[in-house]
Amino acid sequence: EFIGDIAERAEKVANRQVQPDEDNMLLISTDGRKAALDLRLFDQHAEQTGQVKLDYVAERILTEWRRTQGFEYLDDVTGEPSPRRGGLQLVFSDLGTPNERRWDAYTELKSKLIEGGMAPDQVRFMHDARNDSEKARLFAAARSGHIAVLIGSTSKMGVGTNVQARITAMHHVDCPWRPADLEQRDGRGIRQANQNPEVGIYRYVVERSFDAYSWQTVSRKAAFIAQVMKGRLDSREIEDIGDTALSATEAKALASGNPLVLEKATADNELAKLRPHCADVEKQLKDADGIQRRG
Repeated sequence: EFIGDIAERAEKVANRQVQPDEDNMLLISTDGRKAALDLRLFDQHAEQTGQVKLDYVAERILTEWRRTQGFEYLDDVTGEPSPRRGGLQLVFSDLGTPNERRWDAYTELKSKLIEGGMAPDQVRFMHDARNDSEKARLFAAARSGHIAVLIGSTSKMGVGTNVQARITAMHHVDCPWRPADLEQRDGRGIRQANQNPEVGIYRYVVERSFDAYSWQTVSRKAAFIAQVMKGRLDSREIEDIGDTALSATEAKALASGNPLVLEKATADNELAKLRPHCADVEKQLKDADGIQRRG
């Protein structure tokens, strides 16, 4: 129902039935991303029935926590076996960060982990560290095994977060807008000095929600960047994909739940781009034919 409402809003914006300061595609995209994580981010009084995304995230984290509780690690300072066992998991979410005034996804997830058997001090928020010294203490606790789950956003837990020694899994609760952000997230665990031979990467997607659109957008951006970096372009023209606001047609495709609708929309956009070129070519052919006849 929410995505259907999103499609109606997008249609009104596309038809200029509302003022830009009243509603716009970027605002619609933001609301859609929030609802994909949890409807309570859009409306804190929304009633949630059945299992929601955070239930699945908590279930996976708890499963991984139980599996790795007995893992042994070397102390990163002394090089000797650490007296504390157990791995570390990183949870990334740019939405639903801690908020004392309203419902937030971070606190909700922590509550579910505590209900599942974790001690409160084993689950920490990156947002708890307000300066460099507090960050250093938080990172030291994570490396020494005192923290089992560290939750944070890309900006706060991306570059400079060196806690890789015990990382067994990383969880992407939401999708960032830029491929570089995703690379920074994964780079926290997939790097030298991680004592685990493998790292699990989990990405959570709600069907028929903005999750699919977000991951598709990042995928397109990554492919674009890869083409440029390799210097081997398969086409003479590459579409600029810097705009992160969706179109009305994409909103309709999300609401329908049918990926073919979105494919058709993409094909229609390509056809619209090619039509002016076709007209130019046709005119050039006619002019060339006229010159040949006069000649």
